Amino acid sequence: MPFVPAKCTSCGAAIDVDDGLDSAFCAYCGTRFITKQAINNNAQPPPQNDNINININLGGASTNSHHDGSNAFVNFWTTGNRWDAKHIIVYLVIFAVTFLAIFLPTFFSLRDLGDIGGSGGSGAGGGGSSGDGSGSNTYPTISTPMNPMEFNGTGDSVVTGINLHAGHFYARFSHAGTGNFIVRFSHGTSSSSLLNLIGVQSGYTLLSDFLRVPITNGALEIRANGAWTITIFEISRFSERNLQGTGHYVSGLIGGLSGRRSVSLTHNGSGNFIVRLYRYGGGTSGNQSIVNRIGVYQGDVMANFSAFNFYFFWIRANGDWTLSIN
Repeated sequence: MPFVPAKCTSCGAAIDVDDGLDSAFCAYCGTRFITKQAINNNAQPPPQNDNINININLGGASTNSHHDGSNAFVNFWTTGNRWDAKHIIVYLVIFAVTFLAIFLPTFFSLRDLGDIGGSGGSGAGGGGSSGDGSGSNTYPTISTPMNPMEFNGTGDSVVTGINLHAGHFYARFSHAGTGNFIVRFSHGTSSSSLLNLIGVQSGYTLLSDFLRVPITNGALEIRANGAWTITIFEISRFSERNLQGTGHYVSGLIGGLSGRRSVSLTHNGSGNFIVRLYRYGGGTSGNQSIVNRIGVYQGDVMANFSAFNFYFFWIRANGDWTLSIN
């Protein structure tokens, strides 16, 4: 008898069958079928519905699962794989949905856990991004700077009546003499050395790392053998992360840093090269000694920064220097 087109009643594969036989086996899935039913199955159009039918045949066992969506049939065979565009698309959709369902919740959970871990911490460098452990999530308010106060004279002098509110202050200085230039700042029972230099000098020096309470009637004691000028400023300006200069310097405020960062430094002078890092409004808990060397220097050192804080550097040098935060 002649072979006629048919369709397997189990897997739907297109096959040719001998219409003289009562039954036969599918060459694709191995399932036995009734010949007349397979021929009639080929003549009838497939039913249209809004379900995805997933038929998994493994070793003769069949598991069916129905899901709302487009009409499609997915078949897995242990022998004789038959692929078409419809099967491939359904495979990809199932894989994508499974991947998203498993990994997206895990991703967001890990991200939220990382945010919680980075927002606190205590001790220098002990809390991830918090660095020195301030734990705040907002930047400190920069106070309105005090008007600069300028003093000048020649030779040894004492300047009194210096009134400062709480905050950070630095002084710009110059000296035209050839001998000692020594400056001390005192208030109440406290006294600190600001400068101890020789000869013609100019630059900037830190007046106070942080005044927690206002000062009234502070005084500058100056020893000099030439004309000098001292101007007091409040730290409120901002600086870049890459600095360079000559001699003593006080940087502006630097923000946007957190965690441990390396700082690259160079110095070509023959005297002291001292660099300290201060946290704005942080008192002594945010102060760090970065470098304390004599002579030519080039190197990288680590510094701790706390998120949502401003910092500034105090540099004492007798030559050209550079500083870069990496």
